[in-house]
Amino acid sequence: MLFGYLLIQQGFSNPEDKYSAVYLAIGTSMIAAGIVAILELWKEVSAAHVLARLRNVINEAGIEWVYRKRDIDKYDDLMAGLNGSLDIAGYSLGGFFDSYSEILKQKLKFEGVRARVLLVDPCSEFAKSRARVEGKGSCFFHERARGFLSYFENVDNIEIRFLDDQLTTMYFRIDKKLFVGPHMHAKQSKATLTFELNEGHWLHEEYVREFERLWGAAKIAKLDS
Repeated sequence: MLFGYLLIQQGFSNPEDKYSAVYLAIGTSMIAAGIVAILELWKEVSAAHVLARLRNVINEAGIEWVYRKRDIDKYDDLMAGLNGSLDIAGYSLGGFFDSYSEILKQKLKFEGVRARVLLVDPCSEFAKSRARVEGKGSCFFHERARGFLSYFENVDNIEIRFLDDQLTTMYFRIDKKLFVGPHMHAKQSKATLTFELNEGHWLHEEYVREFERLWGAAKIAKLDS
């Protein structure tokens, strides 16, 4: 760009020179090319900065991965290796029950394995409203809850509670692995995106604290006959 400036200066300072027009043309072209090069470099530096900042935000939050759905193949291996604790929260947890109720019952026989299950009270207006939003019958969550309670009746090391409130987030923790995801309007939970969060990061800890608050506000699950 400096050389281009010098050529332009030469062209203007000697207008009588037969090469002045050439100097001006070459000089302006060089300056224009220099400006374009600087802008491209700025774009690359800015993009790199944005990407680096985004990576920092993701790393600090502890986001391991984002899935397009709830039904993740990774659950199979994690449930097979369960050797500590399991916490889960949902409206019906139908997908979990259908896929993992049997293996969970077997795991609960081992020393040190504990499970906490938090369901939105199927008799509450929150559950009935959610059922309507998802296009299900008004008794759908009630029947799923009854099946859950019946299956784990008299099974040790599992506690099931009902929450008389809406649930904004699916919560599923298997030992140290945590999966969370929103409950979206008129969309079934199993078809909704899911975040995998790493232990020891702020987002993971925030969701753990939220589950503990909800658990403390819930009551022991019981359905009227």
